[in-house]
Amino acid sequence: MFYFDGSFLIISLLSVFFISAIALSDYLAAFCLHITPPVVTVLLDDGEHLAMLLLAISLPLIGFSLQHLIRRRVNRFTRRLMHKLYEEK
Repeated sequence: MFYFDGSFLIISLLSVFFISAIALSDYLAAFCLHITPPVVTVLLDDGEHLAMLLLAISLPLIGFSLQHLIRRRVNRFTRRLMHKLYEEK
């Protein structure tokens, strides 16, 4: 028969996080709603994979934070550049 150890849950969870982080990179609320069912499923796994779960949750959130900071910096730079060009005109 088949050997069942539950590791496929972690692999599927990481896949869901990876795909949703790419597809929903601009919408944090949609990302959180999308990953809720897999997270609940793994949490019901008696906490065997808690460290991996925390890592899988924290990495996309760190990525969202970095993307937000970079986007703000680019927007500030663009506004300063446009203001400077407007003054020179």
